[in-house]
Amino acid sequence: MTGTRTARQKLRNNTRCYGYTLTLCRDVLEYVNKFVLAERVNIANLSHHKARINLIKELIHSACGRAAVYEDFDKRFCKFPSYLRRKAIAETMGGVSRHRNRLARWQGNDRSREPKFQHRCNSFPFLGTFLE
Repeated sequence: MTGTRTARQKLRNNTRCYGYTLTLCRDVLEYVNKFVLAERVNIANLSHHKARINLIKELIHSACGRAAVYEDFDKRFCKFPSYLRRKAIAETMGGVSRHRNRLARWQGNDRSREPKFQHRCNSFPFLGTFLE
């Protein structure tokens, strides 16, 4: 039995086939990040995680009989899947929470620069349903 050294083997990059989806999901995250940071006070007043997600969803996505506050989302990201939209909302809420925690820690430390919120992130969307 012989062993195979992976150092000499070319490793495959299987993420190229998801290029368009990856770019689209990152654009959605950037778009949602911009207004969630602005609406963080209204979102923080809600006690349950599901209520926060529903509020953000109502702000960006129009449904029958209800118009979205940020109508641009449905125009820019037409037919965007709901499971990826929920994932983007949850990830955005986590990013805003991390930023607020970093900002609170920074206020006691005068030696460093103020942390800035990064609207653009290099997240990879969960595509588990496609890989099965």
